[in-house]
Amino acid sequence: MTVLLRLEGVAARDPARLAGVDLSLLAGETLGLAGRHGAGKTTLGRLIARLDPLGAGRIALSGVEIGHMAPADFARHPLRPAVQMVLADAARSLPPGQSIVRTLEETRGRLGVAGDGAAAMATAGFDPGLAARPPAALSQGQAVRAALARALIARPGLLILDESLAALDASARAEVLLALRRWQAETGAALILIGHDMGLMRLACPRIAILEGGRIVEAGATAEVLGAPRHAATRALCGG
Repeated sequence: MTVLLRLEGVAARDPARLAGVDLSLLAGETLGLAGRHGAGKTTLGRLIARLDPLGAGRIALSGVEIGHMAPADFARHPLRPAVQMVLADAARSLPPGQSIVRTLEETRGRLGVAGDGAAAMATAGFDPGLAARPPAALSQGQAVRAALARALIARPGLLILDESLAALDASARAEVLLALRRWQAETGAALILIGHDMGLMRLACPRIAILEGGRIVEAGATAEVLGAPRHAATRALCGG
């Protein structure tokens, strides 16, 4: 399998938040980034998506070094559509007062992609009958699906979900995960799920990395890491 993402010595500008992270991700793979509040998992996701400036280290996407780019520069780079992140507060991440269909159209135009809005909404499970509404007129779960559709219209090779599915009930979460699995099978895209729900990690992620204090303290096959946790942070997440 092709290595899609490679991190070497990645650190935030404030190394207390994140430092010394080495990680690789294969095309088509699903990885869980888990940790307690403040562990550094969202910081890592934002660095991978080039939403925040890198303090140190290297980030390579499809063999291209992107870590040295400032977020504003990466926003204009041809690889920008290839990595998309759905933030935890989905409603606030969407343009206020603007219809969802307009947001999808603007995203497609800004990124210069030929994404299919109807297909993106279908994969995200977003009701097209709500597409004329602004984010304020959506429920929390509907806003999550709208934000996911916006990410999917970019046709990314890497999708990062930062606690995004937590707003959905169990049945809706399972429905979205199934749709994303089909999407991955069709496109070969990779998926990173960020969170602290070990049930979700067991269900969706064959591989997991546990963060604590801004560092990866345990990583490997999810069944092995969670089945016999070695680090105190992992045991705490598992309720031990």
